[in-house]
Amino acid sequence: TKVHEPEKMVWHMHSSTDGNWNDAPNPMMADWPRLLLTTVIFEDHGGKTKVRLSQVPMDASAAEIACFEGAMANMDHGWGGGYTILDEMFADMQA
Repeated sequence: TKVHEPEKMVWHMHSSTDGNWNDAPNPMMADWPRLLLTTVIFEDHGGKTKVRLSQVPMDASAAEIACFEGAMANMDHGWGGGYTILDEMFADMQA
């Protein structure tokens, strides 16, 4: 994990685990890559923060890469929905 305050976070571990915390296949998508390089960039935009996220499969098989690429089109809904919830929580906290 690397953190460069206040602009960037990078980490390699983004996987599913079993009950003993061992790496395990994703229970919902068997071909999901077990390891992703995740980078989050924070940029100041006039008092607001723009967040840019990228993920790249690491040491992935062809099937894992295909699964990842097929799912990427829907990632905005999950991450975007999460950021919408955070925006609402922060607004409530400031009220």
